[in-house]
Amino acid sequence: VHDEMAMRFRLLNQAYDMLLDRALGFYASHIGVAGQPGRYPFLLFNPLPFGRSCVVPVTLDIPAVDAVDGLTIVDAQNGEVPFRVLNRRPVRIDRYDPINLPTVIDCVRFELLVYADSLPALGAAVLYAQKAQSHIDIPRAGGRSIENELLELTAEADGTVTLRDK
Repeated sequence: VHDEMAMRFRLLNQAYDMLLDRALGFYASHIGVAGQPGRYPFLLFNPLPFGRSCVVPVTLDIPAVDAVDGLTIVDAQNGEVPFRVLNRRPVRIDRYDPINLPTVIDCVRFELLVYADSLPALGAAVLYAQKAQSHIDIPRAGGRSIENELLELTAEADGTVTLRDK
């Protein structure tokens, strides 16, 4: 019985994902989200009955052929939006399209925290990721330390934390 329920759950989850993708695509097509070369639009949706400002986790998959190392996030008026890169890694995306059949796209996945200022009640905001003019240094982690070009942070086994300015 448990195996049957697990299969039903997987099928339901697949149907939910397809319906969600279709609904968000429909919504996006009606608010004028259009990509431009070098700009990657994404939609932030506020399902609450009141406006709010908040930090939103965002995952962006950008085709590897575009060679994007660093990003800036801008709004529709090209105003910069505060954000932080949490992770950047290569991924392969399986794309199922009735016209092109199944294909695999090599992408770079950016996991971000984006500050959404004044999202309208039951509404959305369109933001754009674009190639950064300068490289954004992503921290390197290993063992008990994390470092970037300026600082190194190390946590010892006894709980001592050391911050070194390079």
